[in-house]
Amino acid sequence: MKERLRELGIKTTELSEYMRISRPSLYKYMELYEAGDRSAIPDNVLRTFKYVDRYKSLTKEQVVIFVICEFSDLRNSDKKEAVRRYILAHGPNDAKVALMYALATTSSLDSLAPYLADSAIILERPEIGPAELSRVAGLVNLKSNIIKNIPPTGKELEEAKKNLGDAYVERRFKFQKTGDKELQELGAVLCWNS
Repeated sequence: MKERLRELGIKTTELSEYMRISRPSLYKYMELYEAGDRSAIPDNVLRTFKYVDRYKSLTKEQVVIFVICEFSDLRNSDKKEAVRRYILAHGPNDAKVALMYALATTSSLDSLAPYLADSAIILERPEIGPAELSRVAGLVNLKSNIIKNIPPTGKELEEAKKNLGDAYVERRFKFQKTGDKELQELGAVLCWNS
């Protein structure tokens, strides 16, 4: 386990803080795990070790998400359990797991989170009324365009540039005004990684 954590770039100090246990306790649990004596290891620590062992292509970020979910103060929460089960069932390379990590570790999507959560509930309903449709129309259209691989129009790119701020777009994407076709190609690959 110690070697595996080293491979992932996870320091025991960092992991013990996420787990809310002392470093000596973490070392003791790792030794027990490596010796095959798992009966004295707390369930959530054992689940973490098994997760790290099971998925060989894990990243440090994916382990951190798992540990945060496993050791959060919301131990008995239905939401926390649903997230934990999803991560375990779908593995480290799942797009939703990556999104959960982005939501947990960045602030760039914070203002969208309440809208996306409300929209998800609305879109699961068997019938959607006019007011609800008005609320989710932008998201539904965006999803449709992404699925159909329809790039943003030049007008949409200009609006995005304005909303993000000229300096941000120019710094992040080395934006150059070279014609509508190139604007659309840029829009097809535009992403907001932070």
